[in-house]
Amino acid sequence: ALVFGLAGAMILVSGAVLWNARRLPCPTDPLLARSCMRVRALRNRLWAVAAIAYVVGVLFAFLLPALG
Repeated sequence: ALVFGLAGAMILVSGAVLWNARRLPCPTDPLLARSCMRVRALRNRLWAVAAIAYVVGVLFAFLLPALG
């Protein structure tokens, strides 16, 4: 439970950091700006995958056993 709690807290903190960084400016160079936007989209997708994996882990570790 401690590991899941710490992992959940870290996912929440990283989500807050991503939320606050969503409007930071990208470089003015067109090539670097495209790269910046691509990396932003990738980091958001990776965060979503981590959050989904966490929810699935909590589901199988805590919720489903309590129902059965």
